[in-house]
Amino acid sequence: MGNAMGLTLLLTLVAAQDDFVPLKSGSRWTYTFHAQGEQKEFVQSITGTERVNGIECFVLESEVAGQREKMWLRQTAEGVWLHRAQSRDVASDLQKPALILKYPLQADSSGWSARIPAGTVSVEYHFVNEGESEVQVHGRKYRAWKIRARGRMERLEFEVTYWYVKGVGLVKQVMSGPHGETRCELKEFK
Repeated sequence: MGNAMGLTLLLTLVAAQDDFVPLKSGSRWTYTFHAQGEQKEFVQSITGTERVNGIECFVLESEVAGQREKMWLRQTAEGVWLHRAQSRDVASDLQKPALILKYPLQADSSGWSARIPAGTVSVEYHFVNEGESEVQVHGRKYRAWKIRARGRMERLEFEVTYWYVKGVGLVKQVMSGPHGETRCELKEFK
């Protein structure tokens, strides 16, 4: 899946305003991942809390094809913040936490930016909340908030669209870039 895709996918699970993703120990999401004609299944879960530079954060863990990744997240009235990321056994504390989801959830064409480590490099993101829309996943229709992000890592540019549903979290993600399109869809949430 690669550093950028793995970290991008982890970013998609952290919306927490009004229970848009339950940031609580034990929350677990199972996804199908579609890329280059292949389909895989993977799980992400909140495994507990840990302190990062004195701040209590939720730990979001993921494992795809034997590769483990983690993010340390905190929620405030302004949004969801990333304090530490681990990708391919490289853990990085952010000097300044990155805002990865801005509150309140509302259409916002000006958006916000974040710089996020992905292994030994950083990814520059610019997010825009495009408002609510309908999305269908595994035969189920949802009313969701649509967030679009443009990203750049070194010379690689890509775009990611996320759909969040209240009480569930991320239900769909589509990423497109020079290596084609990938898609993740929620199969189960517990």
